Amino acid sequence: SAVVTRRHVWLEVSNRNMTLSGTFRVYRKVDGANYDLYSANAVAAAGERVLDFDFTTNQHWKITYQEDANEGAARDIPYNVILSVIE
Repeated sequence: SAVVTRRHVWLEVSNRNMTLSGTFRVYRKVDGANYDLYSANAVAAAGERVLDFDFTTNQHWKITYQEDANEGAARDIPYNVILSVIE
């Protein structure tokens, strides 16, 4: 999609399957190649709907999750993303 296309992004993430607290980070691409941190949200373990995030961007974006310590097992993180194009 074109860089000039603006999108409204609604992101909801659940932390229900995690046993340790951690941090969700949302990044936005700023110059066609590099990502800058847009938001960092610390969350407690085993919370439901821990991140409810709403933003607009005309670039690509990504989300990461890093636990405060290694829990030693892979776990699914339920999420919901809704994108709508703003003209």
